[in-house]
Amino acid sequence: MSRIARLPIYFLLVVPWTVQSQSRKISPADHYDVAPPEIVCPANTTVVADSTGTAYLGEFLPVRVVDESTSSPFIMQSPVPCTLLKVQDEAYLVTLIAIDDNHNAAACSFRVTIKSAGSRQQAAATPTKAEDGM
Repeated sequence: MSRIARLPIYFLLVVPWTVQSQSRKISPADHYDVAPPEIVCPANTTVVADSTGTAYLGEFLPVRVVDESTSSPFIMQSPVPCTLLKVQDEAYLVTLIAIDDNHNAAACSFRVTIKSAGSRQQAAATPTKAEDGM
């Protein structure tokens, strides 16, 4: 009986020692990523509206995104893809945000101009990228 009574006490004494021995101190040599990713947006673009005067915003990808600690940072777009664009608004500011695994973020923006279907000749001179990334 005396052995069984000592076992729980033995485990209680060992567990704190084990947990304490596995903890480590942070040394100055440890590196913590605090630098945001580098992101480069595409150039301003123009989309042509349909006969109702609307068009859907496509999904745009950055021209380049680089981070020192994450091989492929998470990319978000605002406004989101498939947002309905209206001719009367003329232009929209699209922002791409890159977030790395350490929650550092960087953003870039570009303008999406919407032209009515009647002004097709004018829009033809401007590169149209309505389907980029889709």
